[in-house]
Amino acid sequence: MSIRLEGVSVGFDARLALSEVSLELNARSTAIIGINGSGKSTILSLINGDNPQAFSQEIYLFDK
Repeated sequence: MSIRLEGVSVGFDARLALSEVSLELNARSTAIIGINGSGKSTILSLINGDNPQAFSQEIYLFDK
């Protein structure tokens, strides 16, 4: 499995939730951990396509 985000930024109500995040996951099992408000759920919503801002970002799932 390959998931790659390149320079992803997401904002809500003029506040940035993620700013220029680049990430690559090549593992079968991965844990995303962090403090409240660090962007974990936002990253997952981008990967799942649940966030409308995902479609204007460079997000690659399975090299597509």
